[in-house]
Amino acid sequence: MKILGDKVINRTENWRTVTHFYGLSKEAKESLVKELLANHSGVEPDEVQLEPGDVHVELFWKGMRDYVYKKRDITKDTWVKKFADIYNSRFSDLREFVQIPKYRFPELKDKNYDVSKAEYQSTLYSNLTGTEIDIVLETSDYLFIGEAKDESTLTGRGKYVLVHQLIRQYVMARTLQELVYSSNDKNDKKEVIPFIVGTKLSSIRNHGQVKLMLDKGWLKNENIVSWNRIRTWTGR
Repeated sequence: MKILGDKVINRTENWRTVTHFYGLSKEAKESLVKELLANHSGVEPDEVQLEPGDVHVELFWKGMRDYVYKKRDITKDTWVKKFADIYNSRFSDLREFVQIPKYRFPELKDKNYDVSKAEYQSTLYSNLTGTEIDIVLETSDYLFIGEAKDESTLTGRGKYVLVHQLIRQYVMARTLQELVYSSNDKNDKKEVIPFIVGTKLSSIRNHGQVKLMLDKGWLKNENIVSWNRIRTWTGR
């Protein structure tokens, strides 16, 4: 009897992510980015212009962890303050927004979405440096961050400052964007564009995290797409 039999199908999101996104051709990567950007911006894919060889793909990406590691001369205390400052500047209304009843989130703990205390700021640092994004596509102007879903649900972890998975990923990407471009003295930051790949799209769209992302304008409904749609775009 075979343990790794031909009829056994690996159903995890990680496996599907690798089989759909790893080793894409230049043409497939460009097709994928054009479709996602067209969905986000409301233009036709043919109108999207890319620089030759502009698309870079990373899977299971911990961008903040890697960026902090690269800047080893900066102390943790400095990072903690930087993260808190950016959060207060860009996301100070998140706690109030998350508590809107229509999202049906559990009651928040004191530290959820609050960085007013030093201990909460330290937790925010841990949250952001530990955040992983399943699929990242980068061009000279855009950072596409993708969450892969099959049968598992979106998570919420009450011990975190940023409880909800999708929101945490977006905050991490935006915070990293701020850090990278402020250190380079550039004003032309990459735009962060989230997308979700899944199986049961109606269920995904009905989730509170997704509804919040849509209401905020961070995520476009058209960029909640099926695995079959991804195969159409990439030719796999």
